[in-house]
Amino acid sequence: MDPDREPARIPVVQSRVRALRDVVRVRDARDAGLDRGHTPDRWIVPARTLDGVGIRGEGSRALRPREGLLMTPVDRKREILDEALHVFSSKGYHNASMNEIADAVRVTKPVLYQHFDSKRALYIELLHDVANDLVATVTKAVAGTSDPREQTERGMVAYFRWVSERHDAFALLFESSERVDEEFAGIVAEFERSAASNIAPLIAADVSPADQVTFAVGLVGMAETVSRHVISTGRDFDPDALGRTLAALAWGGLRSIGSARRP
Repeated sequence: MDPDREPARIPVVQSRVRALRDVVRVRDARDAGLDRGHTPDRWIVPARTLDGVGIRGEGSRALRPREGLLMTPVDRKREILDEALHVFSSKGYHNASMNEIADAVRVTKPVLYQHFDSKRALYIELLHDVANDLVATVTKAVAGTSDPREQTERGMVAYFRWVSERHDAFALLFESSERVDEEFAGIVAEFERSAASNIAPLIAADVSPADQVTFAVGLVGMAETVSRHVISTGRDFDPDALGRTLAALAWGGLRSIGSARRP
């Protein structure tokens, strides 16, 4: 071996040593229980170093890591749900594939199946996740007051702010053609019933409980229809102003229901 060429090998050797150290750190983090119960879904090593060592992983996704060594199962699941939302809302359930979602998350497809048994299971959990987020948003907004009129306004404003900020989530929950699927539609219907049951007590006291729920369902439908209209037309809207306007419209109607029904 030519001793004059030996120094040129040193950077290559050092690069390989650094890569192997990174691999060991990932393994040690796994063994320490950071991601207990899950095989690491990618080696968190710079792509250039991987090329030098010859560790290829499973396709290009393994060479495009995010920050950090490993993600906890909870964080990974959250990331999958967030990326799946964009894929499903833009392509629909039937046209979206687990491969596309894996590409969006930048993991291999087997990693998705560590968290979700199937595409259907992922979609169902995503529907629940979006619906729960909307309910939590509105519930938090109305929690600070016991005045029915103010609750109505706060709830409407919070709802339209959510719609304004989360178009993808609204599309998944209310505009998806997959609502014809009995199980998917049932999840959305359960959300609508829950929303109506929260609104019903705000309606005129001299109306029967059954009628209160019926009118509350109408208010939920009104908010949903208005949201669909402003989104589908591409119209810019002020969620606070729109929420207050519809709240005033709803409140005026709600308070007059009892007198209108009396002979």
